Formats: sequence, structure tokens, C-alpha cells
Amino acid sequence: MIREGAKLVETAEHILEEVAKTLEFQLELPDISKAEKTEKGHQADSQIDADYQKVLDLMGYDPISVDGLVVQTGLTAEELSSILLMLELQGLVASSGGGSYTRLAQ
Repeated sequence: MIREGAKLVETAEHILEEVAKTLEFQLELPDISKAEKTEKGHQADSQIDADYQKVLDLMGYDPISVDGLVVQTGLTAEELSSILLMLELQGLVASSGGGSYTRLAQ
């Protein structure tokens, strides 16, 4: 497996490093001028930003479970997991273990 590129994983940080590399590659989008964006595109972008901010605002700085955030935000578990992963990669939240997350001080 090592010959095929397998790596030793000792912590979640090792996994996040690899996921970050993959996400950076997948998230590279062509540059679209403002004139080319549709109204729908603007709404989708602002909704994504609003969801991220909504999650951060509801978290506070005490550990909160994913289930608790699902109830408070109204997002699906899948949407919330994606948002939490991106916030974790950006250094805004940290996994507290046991399915809980904590907002980090900036």
C-alpha cells in the first residue's frame, strides 16, 4: 500500500491535511466576471456565506454537538458537516471529540 501512496495517519490533522489538498484542487473555479454572474448565482453565494455565518453565530465558544446545531440551524446533517469541515480547515472551529465542535477565538 505504501508503494501506491498510502500514508501513516496518527491524528485527525493528518487526514485534514490530505483533504485540504483535495478540496483546494476541486474548489478551483474559473474566474467569472461580475457581469457574467446571474442573479441566481448571487443568491446562492450569499446563501452559502449566510449559512457559514449562521453556524458560527450559533456555536459560541462552548462545545456544541452536531445534532444540536442541526436543530438550531435547520440545516441537514450533510450540509452542516460540509460547513463544519470547511470552517475547521479555515481554522475557525475545532472538533472537540464525541461529535462536538467548538468555535475558536480569532
